[in-house]
Amino acid sequence: MSLVTLSLSCSLFVLVGNWSLVGPLTLEQADAEPEYAPPYFLYLIMGRGARPAYLDEVLHTNRSRLVMLSWQHNTSTTDVFMPQSTITTGRIRLGEYAYDLERHLGHKFLYWIWMDEDARFGPEPVHESVHKWEEFLLDWQPAVGVAEYYPRHRAVLDALQAKPDDIWSVFSFDGIFNAQHHETLRHMTPLNATYDHVSWHMSALINLYRAGSYVDHVLEYRGLKVSNPEHKSPVNYEVGNNFMRRIEPHLPGEHMPAPIAECIRASGRHHYDVSLMMWGTPRKKYWSYENPTTAASLAKRQRSWAVHNLTACVRSTRGLDDTTPLYVHRDPV
Repeated sequence: MSLVTLSLSCSLFVLVGNWSLVGPLTLEQADAEPEYAPPYFLYLIMGRGARPAYLDEVLHTNRSRLVMLSWQHNTSTTDVFMPQSTITTGRIRLGEYAYDLERHLGHKFLYWIWMDEDARFGPEPVHESVHKWEEFLLDWQPAVGVAEYYPRHRAVLDALQAKPDDIWSVFSFDGIFNAQHHETLRHMTPLNATYDHVSWHMSALINLYRAGSYVDHVLEYRGLKVSNPEHKSPVNYEVGNNFMRRIEPHLPGEHMPAPIAECIRASGRHHYDVSLMMWGTPRKKYWSYENPTTAASLAKRQRSWAVHNLTACVRSTRGLDDTTPLYVHRDPV
C-alpha cells in the first residue's frame, strides 16, 4: 500500500519576489516511491540508564520500535551501553546499531527518530497527539519532521495566525526529538564529531545546515508539543560559543547546494543568534531525498521557489521574534 499518492500533473501557485502570484507549475516527473511496511518508526533514545516507562507508554505501538542507548547505567532495557558517550558519539553509535538492526530484520524503517530520554509530550491525550504526529509523517513524508519545541512570543504566533495543527517549514530544530526520513540518512548521518572537543553542539549545528539542503521539507507539526522540563543534558552551554559563531558563516557553503547557500548568505541570518528559525514553504514529498546537493536533484525541485528564486527565498526567512507577515502559503499537495 502506498503511503502517499502524488499526482504528476498537480498544479499549484507560488509566491515570488514581488509578492505576486504566478503559475501554474507542472511536475513533469516524480521519483517512484519505495514501499515501506510497518513498523515505520524506529525511536532511537539516548539517556543515563533504563528506558523510561513513560516513553514505552506513549511511543510503543505495532508500528514502532524503541532502542535505548545508556551512557551511565547498563540496565535490562539498555540495548546499547556506551559509557560517557557525548550526544555526538552516542548518536553515531545508535546509527550503527540501527543499520545492524535493519540488516538483521531485513526491514527498513521509514523514519529514524532521534530523541532524549527526558522528552515529554503534549497536549493530552498524549497518545492521540503522538499518533497524529506519526500520521503527519506518513502523509507528508518530510525529510526531517519535528514537533513544536522552540518557544515563540505571543505576538509572533498572532502574526503567523498560528493554529494548533499548523505545519511550518523551518530551518532550526532541536536535537531533543526529530525524525529523519530513511532517504536522508546518507546525507545527514553520521554526525560530524570533528569539533566535539570544543562543543557537542557543533555536530547539531552542522546537521542543521545539512538538513537545510531539504528546504520546504524540514517540517514542524505543531499538533505535538515536546519539552524537557528536567533538562538533564550535561552540556556546558557557555563553552565554545565564540567558536560556534566563528564557524557558522562557513557552514552553508560547506554543506548546502549553491542556490540554497546563496539564499542564507544573502539573508544575513544565522541559527546561533536565532535570527534564522523558519524559511520556505511546507511541501509534501515529491522527489528522492537521497542526493539533495546534486544538480539532478535540484532540477526536479520545480515546486521550490526557495531553490529557484533568490528574492523569494530571502524574504521567506524568519527569526524567533519576527512578527512580519508569514511569507508562505498553503498548497493543496
